[in-house]
Amino acid sequence: MRILIIVLIAMAGTLPKCNKGKVSATSGLIEKVSLSIHQYPMKEVLIYDTDSSSLRVRLLNNSLGVDSLLAERQVDLKGFQIYESDISKFDQELYANQCIQDGQVITLAFMKNDSTLRKVRFSNYYHEGLEKVINFINSNVDSVYSISYNRDQLIGEMKKCK
Repeated sequence: MRILIIVLIAMAGTLPKCNKGKVSATSGLIEKVSLSIHQYPMKEVLIYDTDSSSLRVRLLNNSLGVDSLLAERQVDLKGFQIYESDISKFDQELYANQCIQDGQVITLAFMKNDSTLRKVRFSNYYHEGLEKVINFINSNVDSVYSISYNRDQLIGEMKKCK
């Protein structure tokens, strides 16, 4: 009986695929992606939450405990699918330029049912997959909320660090 249930679940396509702890872009597990920007030493965190239908921009002040919705926009499902397909490119938990102590720190959180499946942190580091996520966000927000991510500068700083 147990085998029959497993076969039926697999045929229905609801059995999640496992990839040694990595989130598979084809597994359908990701419901929401949250990108947080920490600009040290400021206490505020700018958060971009996106799912299959909308993109929300929030400002979180940890010291005051205030979470403010700054903007919300409906997004194109195709854009989110492209966004989701890049998850497998993040094969580390931390990408950091060890030569820079302060600056921009970006955290990506992949979620299902309001529970975080995986977090990836970028500290002054260029990553092609992150650039695609940022380009997706920037194409769906007003310019006042666009994310500055200077590819050439980050790569130049990373080369200097070696």
